[in-house]
Amino acid sequence: MLFRSDVGGYDYQDQDLGSSAPVVPPGSNLILGAGKDGVLYVLDRNNMGKTLGDFTKLKAPAIFFTWFPGFGIPADGDLDFQFKPGMKTHHLHGSPVYWNSPDRGPMLFDWGENEFLRAWTFDLHTGVATFLAKGGELASAALADPNNPGLGGMPGGMLTLSANGNQKNTGIVWATAPVDGDANHDVVEGIVRAYDATTLDTNANTDGTQRLKVLWTSKMIPGNTFRYSKFCPPMVADGKLFVSTYAGRVDVYGPK
Repeated sequence: MLFRSDVGGYDYQDQDLGSSAPVVPPGSNLILGAGKDGVLYVLDRNNMGKTLGDFTKLKAPAIFFTWFPGFGIPADGDLDFQFKPGMKTHHLHGSPVYWNSPDRGPMLFDWGENEFLRAWTFDLHTGVATFLAKGGELASAALADPNNPGLGGMPGGMLTLSANGNQKNTGIVWATAPVDGDANHDVVEGIVRAYDATTLDTNANTDGTQRLKVLWTSKMIPGNTFRYSKFCPPMVADGKLFVSTYAGRVDVYGPK
């Protein structure tokens, strides 16, 4: 589907779509997903094209999904990846989370590396995703700082979502992410955060976008720490949260 030429010395061989699995929303003929280019592609799974680089078969225009490089930059072009001083990579390493919310209808959530958790509303008929809000917490925060040299840290946030059926205001996005380091090369400290999936924070982000509300973090437990296990999303079952670690254990969180 995607073919790009080398631009500005950047390695386009590392822009594979296989870094996250596709998503098939129930009740539709759509298939969607993103990869290391941080771009969302939505296709009709009964008419997918078969031609390399053919963007005409997209159900909706390709959009920047894990990050926003600025207005006037096409997501299906080459110029979007001309790296500038301080620019970081925003690869997606965990599949987007799809949820048909009773509050806002179909939604998507994603968290790319060196970036923030992002929430979108999604139209099942047109395949159009509309940006809603993002979190205020940066994955691999110290390395992701644009003022620091290098490409930043991996792998971004790994997500899952829980809700009490179709009951409103019960959706929670659970995310694990490295606190500061690069979990691809090192064993680093991780953190778990719980975000309200639909009700937004009353405070906006510094860039003026709406902010996702943090409900809880694993740092609220005194002395709690764990070694982050990359590419492993948390799991919710039977009222408990299960988080794999690089310390030879699975951490289990539950109500008091």
